Amino acid sequence: MQVVVPCVSSVLYNGHLYCCTVLVDLMVRTPYHCVGNVIFYFMYHYLFTEGTMVYCCHISKINLNPSTPSIKGLIRLHKPEHPIRPVVNWRGVPAYKLAQLFTQKIKSIAPLPNTYTLGNTRELIRRLEATPILPQSSLASLDISILYTNIPVKETKDIIANTLVKNKADPQIRQELLNWYDTITHQNYFSSNGKILIQHDGLAMGAPSSGLTAEFFFQNLQDTHLVQLFGKHKITAYFCCVDDILIVYDSHHTGIKNIQDDFIMLHPNMKFTAEPESDNQINFLDITIHKTPTNWITSIYRKPSFTDSIIPCSSNHPPQHKHAAIRYLYNS
Repeated sequence: MQVVVPCVSSVLYNGHLYCCTVLVDLMVRTPYHCVGNVIFYFMYHYLFTEGTMVYCCHISKINLNPSTPSIKGLIRLHKPEHPIRPVVNWRGVPAYKLAQLFTQKIKSIAPLPNTYTLGNTRELIRRLEATPILPQSSLASLDISILYTNIPVKETKDIIANTLVKNKADPQIRQELLNWYDTITHQNYFSSNGKILIQHDGLAMGAPSSGLTAEFFFQNLQDTHLVQLFGKHKITAYFCCVDDILIVYDSHHTGIKNIQDDFIMLHPNMKFTAEPESDNQINFLDITIHKTPTNWITSIYRKPSFTDSIIPCSSNHPPQHKHAAIRYLYNS
């Protein structure tokens, strides 16, 4: 039965407590509606009897204290009309540690090509400085709408399998990694209002492996189609960071609407929004890019929801979180 389920969470917004509803179009699986520990029995039965963890994983990679992942809604203050982003806490899922291990192993055995992917903002600035400015050059950004839940699971598995073959991975290891992939993607569920909800397709929101898996699919899509689009629209520069894309194109030859339409045609699951430059400048990631007749000028950009607050040194947060806050400010 397909339903639209309201997932309710309380959010502190402008000093007031709001009750935010996240509408999720999902499948309700009736055998799991009164969950308890029943769902975990089936998950562990699968983990131990289907060969996934029995001989390739240490017991430390099994989540021995599982809990049902829950969904919450976060208001995106920097977006028009303040849409709500669904956030799922996946740490209690039986395959959480397996997803971490899967990510680690895939990175070492079959690294991504990262042909068009940016490592950080400094790399964007460096590559942008090497991009020539023509009189007809224009800037625009493209954004993928809801990336994770629109990634086709079966198609991505085939892409990962082909990548492992190209990297000459051992056949037994290759099959085991694909078994892990099946186990992780099958645990695509969360709780709301006492019910367990299962996504129709796509990757689990909150799974440690979802980011890398989405990269496998999207980078394959880019490597397959972008060269043709570059020639058709005279795109002179292309930069991608997860689901955010920046392009430099010939505005005398084409328009951003035509480019957006062709990107949407790349795959039926992928939907793109587009934003053209305004007054010869555009905001991308955490910088504002200004276009002049002779060069690119960059300055720091902060979203309207940004605050200067960071974690106090004396707090009880893990050291990794404190170090990340300093690195963020330094890299900016």
